[in-house]
Amino acid sequence: MAGQPQIEGYTDLDRIARGGFGTVYRARQERFGRVVALKVLDVEALDEDGRRRFARECLAMGSLSWHPHVVALHDSGITADQRPYLVMEYLEAGSLGDRLDQGPLAWPHAVRAGVEVAGALGAAHAAGTLHRDLKPENLLVGPFGEAKLGDFGIAAVEGAARTAGGAVSLTLAHVAPEVLQGEAPDEQADVYALCSTLHALLTGRAPFDATGSLGDVVARVVHLPPPRVAGVPDDLADLVQSGLSKAPRERPAGAAELGRALQAVQAAHRHPVTALRLTPGSDEPLVPLPPRGHPPRRRPRPRRRPSRPAPPAWPRRPRRARPTGSPSPSASARPPPPSSWWRSRRACCSWRGPATGTAPTAPLPRWRHPTARRPPWRPPSRSGPGPRGWP
Repeated sequence: MAGQPQIEGYTDLDRIARGGFGTVYRARQERFGRVVALKVLDVEALDEDGRRRFARECLAMGSLSWHPHVVALHDSGITADQRPYLVMEYLEAGSLGDRLDQGPLAWPHAVRAGVEVAGALGAAHAAGTLHRDLKPENLLVGPFGEAKLGDFGIAAVEGAARTAGGAVSLTLAHVAPEVLQGEAPDEQADVYALCSTLHALLTGRAPFDATGSLGDVVARVVHLPPPRVAGVPDDLADLVQSGLSKAPRERPAGAAELGRALQAVQAAHRHPVTALRLTPGSDEPLVPLPPRGHPPRRRPRPRRRPSRPAPPAWPRRPRRARPTGSPSPSASARPPPPSSWWRSRRACCSWRGPATGTAPTAPLPRWRHPTARRPPWRPPSRSGPGPRGWP
C-alpha cells in the first residue's frame, strides 16, 4: 500500500506486521476507546458479488467469537479504495511464530496449543468456514497464555490466494500437497496445515525446506515423504507424521479427531488433558477413556502387618485346700444370707472367705470360684431362699 488507509472511527494507525495477504495496524477505536488490530487485505477490488460474499463470511467469522481460542472479530468494512478490512482484538503477546525465534517449544506446550487450536478449527469447520492459511504466525498468544487462532481474513474472499498484483502468495511451507496440485482446499487441507504447524512448533522449522525457487519448494512438498519428529514420544511423532501424509484419507478424519488424538497423548504420559471445545456450552471430557484392552488401574493392596503371637493364658488361681484336721463347718455356723448380691459375693465367693476375714474352710463350688463366670440371673423364688445366699 502506498500509505496508511483512512477509515472513519479509527485513529493512531501504526503498522505492526506485513504479510502476503495484507497489512496489520495497531489502531485506536474511538467509539469504545480501546486498542484494536486492523488488517487491510491486499486483494483486488471487490464487485457487488464479492462484497456480498465478504459480508456473508464476516457473519460466519463473527459467529465464532464465542470460542475462547478464536481471535474475536469486532468490525469489518470496505475502505475508500475498495479494499476489505477486518477489526480484531489486539493481543500484545504476539504469536507462537515469534516465540520460535528463541527455539522450539517443549512438546507438552505444543500439544496443549494443538488441542486448543484443533477445537477452534473444528468449530470453524462446523460453521462452514475454512482457514486456508494456518501457520505458527497465525496462532496468537492470549492474555492467559492460551493459543488463539486468527487471520480468517483470506477465507472471507473467494480467490484470496491472488493478491492485488496478481501473484500467488500462499505459505508454501504449510500448504497441503493436493492444494499445490490444483485441487480446491477443504477441511483435510486445514488438518494438514495444523500438523505442519505442530511440526514447526516441535522442531523450530517447517517440515519441508522453503528455500529455493517456487518449483523446488512445490516438488519437495508434493514428492518427498513426510519427515518424523525426533526427541518426542513415539505416539506423538506417529500422529504428526500421519497428519502430513500425501493422501488425505491417511490423515485424521478431521480437526476434532486430531484434537482427541492429542488428548490421548497427554493422558498416556500423565500430563494435564486440555479441554477440546467444539460447540458452545459443551466440552469434550477432560480425561478421555482408556484405549480398548487396557486393564483398569487398581489401587495397591495395603501391606499386612506381621501377626502378633497370642498372649499367654492367664494362670488360674489354685484351689486353697482345707487345713488338715479342721472340722467341717456346720450349717448352723454359716452366716445368714446377705441382703444384696454384692454382699453375697463377698460372703461366699471372696478369697478371704466370709465377712469375718477368715480363710474358707471348704472348697468353693465350681460356679462360685473367683475366676468362674457369673451364673445367669434367675428371678427370686417364692418357695424359699436359693442355695448359698442366692435369693
